[in-house]
Amino acid sequence: MPEVNNAFKKRKPEQFTGSPLHTAYEAVAPDKTKWTAFLKQMFALGAEPYNMGEANIAKIASPVLLIAAIMTDWIKWS
Repeated sequence: MPEVNNAFKKRKPEQFTGSPLHTAYEAVAPDKTKWTAFLKQMFALGAEPYNMGEANIAKIASPVLLIAAIMTDWIKWS
């Protein structure tokens, strides 16, 4: 969805400081100094259109649960 991809282009790492994602990262990250780099990589990935295509999804032989979600309740929009 272009709206979702475009939203990622507007995100800034500072918007996630103190978020549940930040808390989880701090709890498990082996190198906590890479928080900003992690977010920038996540934003870049989210900004790129991605479509596996229904035909490719139909070829998956094993049981799979595909979930897509947008979490906006804790993001500080600016």
